[in-house]
Amino acid sequence: MTKPNARLLEKPGTPLQEVFVCLSLSGVEIKKADGASLLIPLAEIVEMSQVSSIWRVAAHRLDSVSNTLVPVILLLDQESTFQEILAAWKRSNPMASQRKMSAEGKLLLIKMSTLLLLLIGFAFASYIAFLNLYRVVPTSFDQRLGNMIHTTSFAGQRTCTDSALNSFIRKAGQDLTQKDDLFTHDILLVDDTTQNAFAIPGGRVYLHRGLLQISGSPDAILGVLAHEISHGELRHGIQQLWRQAGVTLLLAVTVDPSAVTQLAANLATLKYSRDFERQADFAAIERLHLAHLSVSPLGAVVGGDTLVPSWLSTHPGGRARAEIFRAAALKENFIPNPDFQWEREHWSTLRLACNAR
Repeated sequence: MTKPNARLLEKPGTPLQEVFVCLSLSGVEIKKADGASLLIPLAEIVEMSQVSSIWRVAAHRLDSVSNTLVPVILLLDQESTFQEILAAWKRSNPMASQRKMSAEGKLLLIKMSTLLLLLIGFAFASYIAFLNLYRVVPTSFDQRLGNMIHTTSFAGQRTCTDSALNSFIRKAGQDLTQKDDLFTHDILLVDDTTQNAFAIPGGRVYLHRGLLQISGSPDAILGVLAHEISHGELRHGIQQLWRQAGVTLLLAVTVDPSAVTQLAANLATLKYSRDFERQADFAAIERLHLAHLSVSPLGAVVGGDTLVPSWLSTHPGGRARAEIFRAAALKENFIPNPDFQWEREHWSTLRLACNAR
């Protein structure tokens, strides 16, 4: 059967069925998962309405058992399908909007519609509750998982040993850390020409020297680090795993520690959603402002004024996100942080220093 594009409530007391709906010359054709089909003539449609993103078709059909008219409700997934049926309904029956139902039929239709809305509301509430269940996972698990990811995937990377660069990284970690942070932020400067930076659970951040080499100022790197630190503090890695693994994650925490290895492998392939990126953006703005650092350079980075294609490839949003930073920069009213003045003055040479081990 073609992919379902609607849900059908065939009669009161029955569960919703996923069905495929299309318009034909005879009316609205409904194909069920079991192969059975149902036809609703356009003349039997009583009402068509839209509530938010829910497109509803209410009709009645003759029940062969009771020989009475029984309400039928369709919830369509696509507005285009709804509009197609609506246009055909109006063409076939110009007086459709003036048709009257019996009081009994109206009451039954109201009850069915109310039940559907309650079911939809319950499903949505259940989904939101599921997404927030990651909070039962202790933060110690973030650190444990992060340590395993580091040990199995990144511990062998070459790191930069230049003392001036590492002094900058240490100061960055200190200034960007807030007193109520969940984790300490171990920032590793990796000898890799890839223009990238990323965070793993537990607060560890990896910064590739390739990103430093093409950055216009140390402040741009401070903005990137604030963004990546925010991912860790918001526990986005654990949230991603919860959405992907769910029960497996709970097992890894409570029953089967060996499952952590598989979770670590899964996390390496996951990318943050646009919603997570926006959350990290706003958290980075707050983190930078608390450190008396401007967000303007980060706006240039994500807007594409500074060329960082590899980092941007995993951080969606582009210029729309840049506007958020630029708007935040207009509201800045603080004495600039002097801790990085030396780096600003020597950045043209400092950004190229690495001396990898």
